[in-house]
Amino acid sequence: MVKIQVIDVNDNQPSFSPREYNVTLRQDALYGVNGEVGPIVAVVATDKDSGRFGEVSYAAETSTAPPAAFRVDQRSGDVFLARPDLVNTPGGRYVLSVSATDGGGLRAPRDAVVHVAVVADKDPERRPPVFEMPRYAFSIRENVPSGTTVGSVKAAGGAGE
Repeated sequence: MVKIQVIDVNDNQPSFSPREYNVTLRQDALYGVNGEVGPIVAVVATDKDSGRFGEVSYAAETSTAPPAAFRVDQRSGDVFLARPDLVNTPGGRYVLSVSATDGGGLRAPRDAVVHVAVVADKDPERRPPVFEMPRYAFSIRENVPSGTTVGSVKAAGGAGE
């Protein structure tokens, strides 16, 4: 009997899907320091490698926002508003770049870009819907037929409240 074990090498870079995210923050909403309320968005990168080479970590790279305005959770990719005072300026627009690196040190060829806009609390035309949960996770077998429902999300509010 011969036993052969194939060991994965770090031959894939992480990649973001999607690569761009748009977030609207309402001036009248409550945003806690260091994510007490929850993330404003979660960026997602995947790596086709297995084991530690497939584990992805995230970091905030560049931003048009003031220093330390946003915080990125290294393990989950959740982006938090670290400076709630930013929502005091309606019309404010910020851009945050987030990098992804796998467990072998390979970095995604392109960073994710998060566009953040602050709108006035009385601006019904720009009021975004609010999801029931900040993060949804679904699992599905790889051999299910195309078109199978994976899960559902629910949001309320928005411009047509």
